[in-house]
Amino acid sequence: MNPTPIIVALVLALAVIKEKSKWDAKTIDVMIFEDEEVRVVDLDTPKAFYLLGKVYVTTALLKRPEPELKASILHELGHKKWKHAEARLVFVLLASLPLGLSLEPAHLVKWLTFVLLGTIALSWLFELMADLYAAKHAGAEAVIAMLDSIKRTDHLHPPPKVRKWAVEHYY
Repeated sequence: MNPTPIIVALVLALAVIKEKSKWDAKTIDVMIFEDEEVRVVDLDTPKAFYLLGKVYVTTALLKRPEPELKASILHELGHKKWKHAEARLVFVLLASLPLGLSLEPAHLVKWLTFVLLGTIALSWLFELMADLYAAKHAGAEAVIAMLDSIKRTDHLHPPPKVRKWAVEHYY
């Protein structure tokens, strides 16, 4: 049996644990938001994120208008509710299983393409789901204000225009 899937799983697990430990170490405060623990990290960039059971916000985000802050936290709580980070890990782990069958370059290219496109598709779906969760609980206007303040830095998230369109047309 080829050990590659096990190696992929271990590397992925260690990377996630290291990332979570990094943010836990930078936590300067813990606040309670609607019975949920939210960790505060001292950063100049307004940002909120969910990582394996924990929601984090930066001190810069705490300075944003209350509706935008609430929408940001609720968006991350939507990720937590549906365990999006865990689902993404399961996807990559399951997608790694065929690596045990063949390490030929053609198979590796197909596998990498599948994992990359699958991860992007899941990320887009999960972002839209979290936006709609936030809109349901904070209101569409708050989510649209939150999305207006986002500067797109990657392609793992849908463009803010797409996300706003979904919120406007669903709520």
